[in-house]
Amino acid sequence: MSVAKAPNHHPPVLLLAVLLLGLPGALTAQQGAATPGGGGEGTRLISIRDSDQVRGLWVTRWEYASPEAVATIMSRAASLGLTDVFFQVRGRADAFYRSGLEPWGEELTGRLGGDPGWDPLDTALTEAHTRGLRLHAWVNTFPIWNGVRPPPETVPRHVFLDHPDWIMADRAGRTLRLGNRFGYVSASPGNLEVQNHITAVVLDIAARYPVDGIHFDYIRLPDHDYSYDAISRGRYLRESRDQSYTQWQAEEILGNLLLAFGHRVRSVSVLGNSSAITQATSASGSVDASSRKPARLRRSRASDAIPAARPP
Repeated sequence: MSVAKAPNHHPPVLLLAVLLLGLPGALTAQQGAATPGGGGEGTRLISIRDSDQVRGLWVTRWEYASPEAVATIMSRAASLGLTDVFFQVRGRADAFYRSGLEPWGEELTGRLGGDPGWDPLDTALTEAHTRGLRLHAWVNTFPIWNGVRPPPETVPRHVFLDHPDWIMADRAGRTLRLGNRFGYVSASPGNLEVQNHITAVVLDIAARYPVDGIHFDYIRLPDHDYSYDAISRGRYLRESRDQSYTQWQAEEILGNLLLAFGHRVRSVSVLGNSSAITQATSASGSVDASSRKPARLRRSRASDAIPAARPP
């Protein structure tokens, strides 16, 4: 499909691309793994079908600081014949769009919560759609902060300050600290308040912006020794049914969290070690970026595993 044309007008579909760096069954990151980097009323959603080609570009939150920079990125993407842009709008429980749930990202003005005077996601959508590109909102799912100092006071207040009980812990119950070896301090997927907050953030984006997809990054645990926080362990002991803790954790991510979008989506597909697609209509099949056949995943609600390209 040429990017010079508007995408084919198949029945509407919201794409939820899920970045699973590591083993899908355990949802943990492999050591040294590299990382790239439902539609509300009135939201325009574009279908990606088996017949469509996907040539994607990931744009991190460090690569734009002005509307002109975003326009240049989209112009170059179109000139390269790309079809899809994955545009990062959430890095560490912050926002690179107008949000009432999380503060503006520090990278935009040098100050967390500082209003840049423009909306990067809105600008990116306009510039992408004008050029026939699909635009996916890329969110870091569980990371909530990094560095050696906590976030400053902002409006809205950052979740790192409001919810220390959300933070992942190791087998000894020690919570992740700032400056840890993984880089990010992350929230636990087994905590229902965490799931509800992420759901609210994503549905807010989908309801207010005409995104063509949601791309989930860092939707995983840092390694097998996390998260053994008290809230998650308590839920596991009360609610699990003949499951290992690892299986229960995977179910919380691929099952409970993604099924929170169940009233808007129909199926979840996982793209190899990289991404997943959730479709909202009865259209069958998954996007196969490398023309290889899908392979079944075991022990998850994800329907298909297929390869996806990743930037260095």
